Amino acid sequence: MKLLILTQKIDKTDPVLGFFHRWVEEFAKHSELVTVICLYEGEHNLPDNVRVLSLGKEEGVSRLTYVIRFYKYIFTLRKNYDSVFVHMNTEYIILGAILWKILRKKVALWYNHQHAGLMARFSFLLPQHIFYTADKAYAARVSKSHQMPVGVDSDFFKGNKDVSKKPRSILFLSRISPVKRLDVLIEAVSILTERGIECTLSVYGDVPERDKKHYDSIYKSARALVDKGVIFFKGSISTSTAPTIYNEYEIYVNLTNSGSFDKTIIESACSETITLVSNTTLEGDFETEYLFKEGDALDCANKLQNLLGMDISKKKKAGMQFRLFGLKHDVNILVQKITEYLE
Repeated sequence: MKLLILTQKIDKTDPVLGFFHRWVEEFAKHSELVTVICLYEGEHNLPDNVRVLSLGKEEGVSRLTYVIRFYKYIFTLRKNYDSVFVHMNTEYIILGAILWKILRKKVALWYNHQHAGLMARFSFLLPQHIFYTADKAYAARVSKSHQMPVGVDSDFFKGNKDVSKKPRSILFLSRISPVKRLDVLIEAVSILTERGIECTLSVYGDVPERDKKHYDSIYKSARALVDKGVIFFKGSISTSTAPTIYNEYEIYVNLTNSGSFDKTIIESACSETITLVSNTTLEGDFETEYLFKEGDALDCANKLQNLLGMDISKKKKAGMQFRLFGLKHDVNILVQKITEYLE
């Protein structure tokens, strides 16, 4: 297979999109040639059969230049690919659909959002296949869609006996945005503190420019617990340090709404870290003690109290069970399934 991939960013150091570098590596194992067109090109170290082309965001070029480069690449390189895989950006599907139809290229789209605007819904008409992970993702309603594993590198995210877990520690690792519901977790930790339950919460994640006011509000609400040494804001981290972070904490909490499926849930599980979620997508996979009601700080606090009180042997056993679950979402399983459709 000769494959064309279109994505937002190729940068293995990016805290949010760095994972996609590993996806491209895996696609390279299944392909004679991989061409990647990205909006932004950063640091990468990819196999010899992978070529990366940027539309120029890192150069600060205009949107018109993006479009000109896009058409130049997909037409002049038409003999270098048989199939097209578009990751999340439905604009690429709309821009390239007619040409790819004429050239008889097989096209697939990865779309995992809970909601879809008019442009996204229109784009669903154009590819042969659509992939998603969460059963409540909007794409799940489309007949040509296929549910997929999340695609995490389980050799990278794994338990590390050389890293000691901090006793009674809780981890939040995500960008700090309203949809991530950090406010609910802070309220839950506040409830635990009022009950006299000993614990600490460490918050890792960058703050998008559009969410600066939200972060200021979050920090203000947590200030009293920050001053008491209960909550710590650690800032953003690189992808390379994430496995160590997961291994340092006893419990990872994910509060994202059920319409999406955060890869951090699988990263935590693969790292043998107890994972507490409110995502109803996982009701068939997680026992009730690891699930709390969406947006419910009191229920979150009650579940955290029970998990913090578990003895060490049970915590270790739970970690191994989470690892087994995480392995079902390994990146090589994901890429193998996508490749079967693209071939």
